[in-house]
Amino acid sequence: SQYWIQNTTKHATAELRKQLSSRVFQTDFSSLGNIDGATTHERMIGDAGRVEQVFTMAMRLFLPNLIMVGGLFLMLFFMDPTLTLTSALLIPSLWITTRVFRPRLARSLRVNQAAFEALSKRFLLSIRAQALLRARGMAGAELRLLYGAIDTQKEVSAARNTSVGVAQAAQGTLLSLSSAATLIVGGLAVIDGRISLGAMLSFFAGFALLRGPINVLASCSPQYIEGRMSCERLDSAFAERMVGAEITTRGSSGNLEVRSLSLDRVTFGYPGCPPLLDGFSMELRPARTIALAGPNGSGKTTILGLLLGLLTPDSGTALANDRPLESLDIDLDGLRSQVGVAFQHAEFLPGTVRFNVQYGRPYTTDTDLAVALAEAEADAVVASLEDGVDTWIGDDADRLSGGERQRLAIARAIIGRPPVVILDEPNNHLPDSVIERILARLSRWDHPPAILLISHDGAVLRLADETIVLGGTSHRARTVVRQDAS
Repeated sequence: SQYWIQNTTKHATAELRKQLSSRVFQTDFSSLGNIDGATTHERMIGDAGRVEQVFTMAMRLFLPNLIMVGGLFLMLFFMDPTLTLTSALLIPSLWITTRVFRPRLARSLRVNQAAFEALSKRFLLSIRAQALLRARGMAGAELRLLYGAIDTQKEVSAARNTSVGVAQAAQGTLLSLSSAATLIVGGLAVIDGRISLGAMLSFFAGFALLRGPINVLASCSPQYIEGRMSCERLDSAFAERMVGAEITTRGSSGNLEVRSLSLDRVTFGYPGCPPLLDGFSMELRPARTIALAGPNGSGKTTILGLLLGLLTPDSGTALANDRPLESLDIDLDGLRSQVGVAFQHAEFLPGTVRFNVQYGRPYTTDTDLAVALAEAEADAVVASLEDGVDTWIGDDADRLSGGERQRLAIARAIIGRPPVVILDEPNNHLPDSVIERILARLSRWDHPPAILLISHDGAVLRLADETIVLGGTSHRARTVVRQDAS
């Protein structure tokens, strides 16, 4: 029975966490920045864990003890109905006490949880921003804020414990009063000769057995309230509307060979905002370099998301090989696996250089890895590392400089020589001359890729065959400037 309860509980909690994980991965590309990492983490780990504990408590403690209390009361009733009814007055008094103390207890538990989440967020922020805090001379000030959050959590946790202690003390007092009342009524019955002393002592011994399970039932109240609040927070999280859910993977054609990506008269706007793109068209073809230029917020990264099927156009069509991405026979994961992307802010996972550069491309070989590192001019970076490509570069490659990270990000984009390469601000931390040499190497591939450059830099834009300039106060206007590749 215990084995079944444990496995059932663990399975239910795992499914709950899987659903929370799915919501994160199904969140629209444009809304990812709105996800509060600390809060989402607390829902998955903290709240899901408390719900599991409450369910386990109900199955392993509450239900068995409730059955035991019912059985003992039934036994006592057959021993002496009058004394049983006297002791039964304990039940409504305990219920009333629980109802009286519940609002205060719930309030202290809610404040304690809020303080715990605030401390968690502050600590995560302090870890992420260490470089900034130290560079700005704010490390001491941030540490004081963190200490303040710790002290606040300590104080509200103590208040929580006090509320729980007061409620349990009141329930314990009622138990003692009930025992005294039962003893007095039984003693009077013995004096009057209605029952024998032995019968009274036997009844009182049976009643004493009730204290244990009743104490267990009463002590479950704080955990029950915490579990209920966690359920409410999880319910609220699941009730939040998904904004423009991402296009899901469809079909079975995982071997789709991508030759071109294009947008045909696409209009797109974020919720509550005017259209960012209005009737926009562009086409990425093999052996041709297109550049996107424009001020921040003009739609450059949005176009990237539309091309990859990470965003859904309000109107118009995103196409691969001149076929709409909405076609049921196009596998978007298969499509994305053939597009090499180096984002403006390169993200890395905990692991080695090899793991990060080959991430998502398990079919690539050591030779492919060496070629990609050389073409991205990252081979010298790797050679300087203690274990070469097997060097652990830490969480988010925090051991590397900005330029080293950017070279590795470009190597990751071009490994396996994909048919489409997208470089978002590729000269971020790198000289323009490095980007020029990298593009020249790409043009010498046996099958030169379609290349999309996203940049503000005029020197980089001049490397493109065609430059699309986004701008205008409405972000609708666009200008196409054709230049000779150089």
